Amino acid sequence: MRVRQQEILKELLFTEKDTLLIHHFATEFNCSEKTIRNDLQEIENDLKNFKSANLIRKPGVGISLQISKEDKKRLIALLYSNQSNYLEKLELTGAEIQEVTYRLLMERNLTVRSLSQHYFVSTPNMRRELEKIRNWLTTKNIKLKTKQRVGLMIEGMEQDIRMALISLDEIFPKSDRKPFLFQTMHSYEISRIESSVYKLLNEQRIPITDESIIHLIFYVMVMIKRIKTGHTLEIKEQQRALIQGKREFSWMKEIGQQLEHEFQLTFSQDEIIYLTMQLLGAKLSDKHGAFYSYDIETEKQAERITDILSKRLSILALMPFNQDARLKEGLHTHFYSVLHRLKYDLPLKNPLVSDIKQMYPFMFDAIITTLAEMKEELPSALPEDEVAFLTLHYQAAVERIRSKNKKMKRVAIVCHMGVGVSEILRSKLQGLFQDIEIIATLSQNDLKKYLKHKQVDFIITTMWTKDITIPQIIVSPLLTDEDKQKLRVAFSKKDSVNHETVPILKQLMDEKYIFIHGQFEHRFTLIEKIADRLHHDGIVERDYGHQALLRERAAATAIGGGIAIPHGSPGLVKESKIVVATLDKPMMWGTEMVTLVFFLVLKHENSDKRRRLFHQLSRLAGNPEMVAKITAQTDREQLIELLI
Repeated sequence: MRVRQQEILKELLFTEKDTLLIHHFATEFNCSEKTIRNDLQEIENDLKNFKSANLIRKPGVGISLQISKEDKKRLIALLYSNQSNYLEKLELTGAEIQEVTYRLLMERNLTVRSLSQHYFVSTPNMRRELEKIRNWLTTKNIKLKTKQRVGLMIEGMEQDIRMALISLDEIFPKSDRKPFLFQTMHSYEISRIESSVYKLLNEQRIPITDESIIHLIFYVMVMIKRIKTGHTLEIKEQQRALIQGKREFSWMKEIGQQLEHEFQLTFSQDEIIYLTMQLLGAKLSDKHGAFYSYDIETEKQAERITDILSKRLSILALMPFNQDARLKEGLHTHFYSVLHRLKYDLPLKNPLVSDIKQMYPFMFDAIITTLAEMKEELPSALPEDEVAFLTLHYQAAVERIRSKNKKMKRVAIVCHMGVGVSEILRSKLQGLFQDIEIIATLSQNDLKKYLKHKQVDFIITTMWTKDITIPQIIVSPLLTDEDKQKLRVAFSKKDSVNHETVPILKQLMDEKYIFIHGQFEHRFTLIEKIADRLHHDGIVERDYGHQALLRERAAATAIGGGIAIPHGSPGLVKESKIVVATLDKPMMWGTEMVTLVFFLVLKHENSDKRRRLFHQLSRLAGNPEMVAKITAQTDREQLIELLI
């Protein structure tokens, strides 16, 4: 329980009034009424230790505390003692972790003890909470250190600290709460910033996404707060030269002049330059029909990268990506922003990156592999957050191409109850299934004659007809729910026919290369040791392990569900294998914990076969119960049985 909450509780205990208003507490403690309501909720939770205590809220009347004399004495004694441990929490709430992180980034001279006292968490528990914050800050290139006689200190570049402040909602993501930064400024100040940003976007007709608009507003808020507390940033001379001649720089100077007057501060030229970078790195919504004129050189580079990437992926994935006009247009727009972000070293957070890697591992890996061969075309390597966005573009194209090429199932209806019932059945089926073409409604007597001249995929019939080789699905004339499910299963089987009689995993697994409950210090150690063994056995070239490590550094190969799929270059493989390793304890693999590793050693296999393998592994990643069964196995043969 915080100090403010203790004071509220004391006042409720000693007041002579029947009730006290929330407005009274908000005025007394100089905070919002919403904050007081949240405090009351926490007080109510802590009072559960006192059976007679009851916090009574009467809308329009006020708040009162109902409590027996005995419990009241005990509560007062605890409140005024130094041993009020009953009030201590085991951990901070998500919102409090957010708040502590903000304070660490913005304030000096904070100590573990001061934070423990303020948030009413014991010192050991606060240290544990700070470790969570330290881990999060590390992902932002910021260090949290403890210095004797000084306290907690933040070390990092000013640019990284600002990006961490903008990203605070990652810590406690809740869609029903307003962004954390909006709680750190007065509403009239936020309105002034929003007004300046929207005015610029509307006047210059800049087509950036809603997400990028919010980012720009957040950045201006953080920039103002950091400057007010004496924190400024410096830009590299090379970046100054790139930005100062751009029209976007002159636009941002205008915004800067407006805000300098509003907030009574001064922006250095470097501040305006970095603000301009935020605009240049923003995601564009749609280039088609926009009045915004683009940088011609960057636009041509974006088009060239799109064309090269799509052509190479078309070969790798056996998909005509270079013929998809919608994909081409979307990628041109996307890469225009990507090039600016890479040029100015601006991070882009993709909150769905782990889900994308799990759902579309083949496409994600294909893009990583292809981009590694296009280093000369890009200012720097794309981080996996950017690759995940590209994966969505290409996966959407896959769905469009498949939908376009999808063959309609040709269906004949056979009904023994006459034309009227046949037409009702036809109508119901057409409403339920969009991917079937009903080519005829027939009597049983006419069916065999019809099939001599027409191609049919399915016969939906109310009666079995003998001597027919085409699949027959028997349904009731009323088409019950059971019938509908039967049809869905039959149609889905048709869609997912696998012409391979032996599963890919079974073909490539070898009991010799299954390692049970291995102990490794780091994922790189695991990769090196397995690669060395494979090279010793003549399965791969010597450099395969090194290439697998380079791939791993480009983007961790964890695909969710406790599974990782490290792999190197196919050109260094002499014989295709899949090595399986279960771990004795979960290992950190990038940002995920992993217990099951499939070390993929694949030659330039048929792309469709490779894609099906990735799909099989992706399905397994979505089945945590099966992963747990596999990792618990101590017998190689039983492990293989589970996998196939």
